[in-house]
Amino acid sequence: MAPLDLGSKARFARHASIKYQLRQTVDPHGFLQSSVKAKEHVVLHKSKREWPVYDTVQGRDMLVAKLTKVSVRTEQGAKEELQISRETEACAVYVDGAEVAHHCVHTVIPDASVRINNVDYIYHCLKNIPEYPPGLEGYNVRTEIGKGGEAVVMLASCNATGRAVAIKGVRLHIGSFHKLKDDIRRWEGFIHPNLARLMDWCREASHVYFVSPLARFGSLHDYVEQEGKLSEDLAQPVIAQVIEGLLYLHGEGFLHADVKPDNVLVFDKDRRGVLTVKMSDFGLTIPTDKDPDRIIGMGGTANWAPPEVKRGMYNERSDAYGVGGIMFFVLFRKMVFHINPTLLTLEARLAGRRFQIEDISTLPVTAEARETLGGLLENDHGQRWSLRKARDARWLRTCVLPPANVGPLPFSNALSQEMAAKYQEKNDRRPSERITFAYEESQVRPPADLRQQTNAQPEDHGEPRNSYERRVLASLRRQALLDPRPARPQECPPTEVCSQQPLTNANPDAIPTRTAGRNQDAAAAKDEPAEVDGAATCYRPMVLDPIPEEGSLVEVEAMLVESQSASGIPTPQLARARPRRAGPSGPSPGSGRPVPRRSKRIRQKVAPFNTGGATVLEADGVEMEDGQKRKRESARLKESKKRKTE
Repeated sequence: MAPLDLGSKARFARHASIKYQLRQTVDPHGFLQSSVKAKEHVVLHKSKREWPVYDTVQGRDMLVAKLTKVSVRTEQGAKEELQISRETEACAVYVDGAEVAHHCVHTVIPDASVRINNVDYIYHCLKNIPEYPPGLEGYNVRTEIGKGGEAVVMLASCNATGRAVAIKGVRLHIGSFHKLKDDIRRWEGFIHPNLARLMDWCREASHVYFVSPLARFGSLHDYVEQEGKLSEDLAQPVIAQVIEGLLYLHGEGFLHADVKPDNVLVFDKDRRGVLTVKMSDFGLTIPTDKDPDRIIGMGGTANWAPPEVKRGMYNERSDAYGVGGIMFFVLFRKMVFHINPTLLTLEARLAGRRFQIEDISTLPVTAEARETLGGLLENDHGQRWSLRKARDARWLRTCVLPPANVGPLPFSNALSQEMAAKYQEKNDRRPSERITFAYEESQVRPPADLRQQTNAQPEDHGEPRNSYERRVLASLRRQALLDPRPARPQECPPTEVCSQQPLTNANPDAIPTRTAGRNQDAAAAKDEPAEVDGAATCYRPMVLDPIPEEGSLVEVEAMLVESQSASGIPTPQLARARPRRAGPSGPSPGSGRPVPRRSKRIRQKVAPFNTGGATVLEADGVEMEDGQKRKRESARLKESKKRKTE
């Protein structure tokens, strides 16, 4: 069977979302989306104005509610609304948490939550919606909240409703269409008070964006880090809500597979300090299999993953281990495991992590809390407590959950404004996302017209993209090399002069290099580019010689500035020498310190060449082995002594 082609946006939307599937096939007025697989969706066809809802009550099918489309006159004119009425006293009906009395009606707005006979629904109005999501035109992106891997989370406001939302953007690849389609379909079907809802989504050329309500207080991890650890009275509702959300996931046939405080969002806080939390981030969820010990790919986070993940195993009790980690974190503000930050792979971190609980029986909490924590953090997943057993344990049995129906948060709210200002200030302090090793403007200054035309700005050290750059950045930070260093221009040999037209509008603050010619000394004294037979001075690459520690990596870069060409705008060229590993004692050649044994010297071979009418300098890293030199010298001395003896 040929693979499904999801390149078309309309086809992708039809297979990713039940809403767009109905829009493109049945085209109804709207529908009530059921939260459980056992109940079908209630489709509201356009040909009718009333839709009865039947359910099993006391062993027989009964009419429990009725949906009616009515016309209402407003100042803007007549508009259609959906109303629901309760038809029997034996069944409870709620709309956004408000109970509907018997034979009374209640207006149902789009995206409202409706609870009929203990089954949750979400009302979707399909009137005037396109065949696929239009994009991010309906949202005003304010600032970035966080990022990880190929995803970025942004704080935004909805132009239509004014509410604050969180938008998660995931990079779209050719091979990721099916996974993202499944993620949308899966998350859209998760309807539970303790799970974050998927409000909207859209697909653009390079990303797929997920829109969800903004959590007022951020993640549980950030909340505990800022506000401190929770008392047992405040920790109990948090753990109970997390368990309730995971029990719903397991009942629908899915495992979360990444249970940690960062994926628990804090949506509300009452006067007593009780938190309303919801689980989020369902990108790693996996379907439940008949075999509880099936082999899966290694995933999750090393600080919170259960021990059986090392063997590629994951089941429902593996999620319970993550709940135990959350419980320990909110009670003591510590992670269950200590991770060596120098380890880069998940496998290495899982193998090298250290358990931070010496003895659970001595923890300063109640005996009921120690019992629950010990049962959830049992290493043997066969002996570990299930989530249902933990929920029914003495520590959580009498816990009363806070109201889960939290109203929308307007972006004009003080909490939204404070959150936006906090993350904006954090982003302003953060360096650029790419790690670069360019030089400050005070060290290498190309001509003024070159800097203006290319809009070149000195780049800062940002987040590393791979393990090599992480080691380089760690070495630079240890040696305090991130601060600007004084310029150390290297002089070009008298014979190596670029034959190109003179530079115009040269920067008087630029650093010239020595050139062969009679104008050389005068130009150096005036800090102006000199001319030799009509050729302009080229700016020699600047090389910093950091002093690395043992085992660190050093990267040497050279910035080559083209001379101005008569036929085009010059652009700075960047050449990078091959990285090398420092020797045992750490000093680098050219730093003024003795070169260690077994280290490699890097010499720059500069030769002019012509490309596109502009002459630039080419940097070529040439490695010289000190060991080979010593061997040759030793052989020469031995041969000399032998001759003297003879």
